Amino acid sequence: MRPATGRKGRIRFPGRAVNFELVATGAGLVCGYVGVSGLGVTTIFHARFSFRWNSIFRQAVDPKVGDGCNHFCQSPPDQKLHRAEYMPTMKACAQAAKWQQSLGIMEWIPVQDASICNAAMNACARGHQWTHAVQLLGNFPSSLQPDVVTFNSCIHACEKGSQWQAACSLFETLQFQSYQPTVVTYSSLVSACAAGEQWQQALELFRDSQVLALQANVILYSAAVSACEKGAQWQEALGTLSDASRQGLKLDVIIGSAAVSACAKAGEWEYARLLLLELREASTANRVTYNAVLSACEKGEQWQMILAILEEMVQLTTLPDSFSYSASISGCGRCEQWQVAVDLLRVAHSMKSLNVIAYSAAVSACEKAKEWQQALALFEEARVQSIEADVVLLSAAISACEKGEKWWLALELFDSSQANLITYSAAISACEKGGQWQKVLQLLLQMPGAEIRANTITYNAAISSCREEGQWQRAFLLLEELKWRQLEFDLVSCYAVLAVCQAAAAWAAALQLLAILQKASLGPDVPCIASAFQACVAAKRVPESVVFASRLEAQGLRALAVS
Repeated sequence: MRPATGRKGRIRFPGRAVNFELVATGAGLVCGYVGVSGLGVTTIFHARFSFRWNSIFRQAVDPKVGDGCNHFCQSPPDQKLHRAEYMPTMKACAQAAKWQQSLGIMEWIPVQDASICNAAMNACARGHQWTHAVQLLGNFPSSLQPDVVTFNSCIHACEKGSQWQAACSLFETLQFQSYQPTVVTYSSLVSACAAGEQWQQALELFRDSQVLALQANVILYSAAVSACEKGAQWQEALGTLSDASRQGLKLDVIIGSAAVSACAKAGEWEYARLLLLELREASTANRVTYNAVLSACEKGEQWQMILAILEEMVQLTTLPDSFSYSASISGCGRCEQWQVAVDLLRVAHSMKSLNVIAYSAAVSACEKAKEWQQALALFEEARVQSIEADVVLLSAAISACEKGEKWWLALELFDSSQANLITYSAAISACEKGGQWQKVLQLLLQMPGAEIRANTITYNAAISSCREEGQWQRAFLLLEELKWRQLEFDLVSCYAVLAVCQAAAAWAAALQLLAILQKASLGPDVPCIASAFQACVAAKRVPESVVFASRLEAQGLRALAVS
């Protein structure tokens, strides 16, 4: 009778207990692990589905034959496991990612060749234990010589552990020892570098493999296309994909999805769509592929194409998930189709594919369309649905209050415990639009205590808030603080200060700022000169007004100069 693999248990004996687990090895074999407390050992057994399996397993777990279990656990390994069965057992450990058991087995059996170490490294790779794999290579038996498979196994472990530097170091060692790298070597290396955002090095290694005229495989090409995707090199990705086709390699879902994602990141929705059609014809398109195309259409602001793709997914029974709807809602919001975005949110709700990202996209769509009431209604709906608001959703709701000039609602939504730069900036902007300069300064003063560093945009909003009460001195102080904090000092900042000076008829301050601009090689440009001119006119400074009027006339703005 075939035993149920994956079975685990704990049997107590007088003064000790046995933990066991079964793992299938294939070909009618079972690998078992038995740990006996009190003995400080972990033993293994490997049996066929027959009398031998029944007798050994019964000895291991049957309380009636506890003495047999003790004898089994303490007996020499050769009595339990034939040497010819070491490798199937090790392979079973690798397939099940049982790296601890694999390393334990190596302590019990004589290591006769490199294949046993290679199998242990594969188990470590599947278990994402790259350090143990490297240690195995470093402690390789002196009587044995590691081969290229050994290095490949270790490099693969480093790839799974996201250690591209270690993988490249092992590759250099392999070459130094005059081993010939294989396509497996390059596949793991390219994948490791791609996962580590080292797309340039990944592509360089891929090209090296082509120079060596190695027998290409889909894994290597998929890794290369993934590297292109990481670096947003969509043209390189399409070129690599074409090369794979010329090599006679079948376009599978992995390499196809990677190429689609590369186009999506670059906003090349037309190419992404064409690739999707090819994948669909080859019956290799899946939800991941469709989602990548939806993401491309979102970036390309193609809301009608988004709706067509969603309909296609439903027809092909590749049902959209929460990512599909979130990307689609966001794409409609970018195209100012807030009603469509809300409708999609309702569809997602009926399909039980709602999450905070979908709500954030819908609220943001309404905010961009200045539909602040609808935005706040959706925000409240998310709360009712027990969807915890994240920073993006909260910021979108606060920005909606800004668009509706409801600064007090923005402050009600603002939660300092959840706040970050985005929410602070949104709240400050809402108060600035509402002419609440005191509230703006209060929020700005809170930020250092919350360990949040204001940026130039935040300071510009704070400076603009001073215009309402003609607080030009405070505006200048904020500008100086911006420079003191070594933030970017741009023309937008100067426009904000000059607007305050103009409103307060602070002509001397306006002239001072123009001098600062001249010194910083930022201008002044026409809007700055116009603001200074208006400040001089408001202060009835005739000589200065005449000078600025002539400068504006020279720029072809006579109408503004005589106003």
